[in-house]
Amino acid sequence: MVQLQILSGKKAGDQFTAARLPLQVGRSAEADLPLEEPGVWPRHFQIRREGLDLLCQAEPSALLSVNGVRVEQAVLRSGDVI
Repeated sequence: MVQLQILSGKKAGDQFTAARLPLQVGRSAEADLPLEEPGVWPRHFQIRREGLDLLCQAEPSALLSVNGVRVEQAVLRSGDVI
């Protein structure tokens, strides 16, 4: 299970729990976690399990940062800020 807490934007303060992976985040209504925010692509990034790790990966051309560092993909740890 993955739990995300939204820190800014229209949904600030909300929490989202994903019961299944991969989890698609983006502006699209089909996204598992839709975010209607400036700069968010229809399919912005996804979180999936890879072995024992949770991997966060940007969709092509989307900008993504984890803990303030720009990445194309990153292994997530508890408390990381995406």
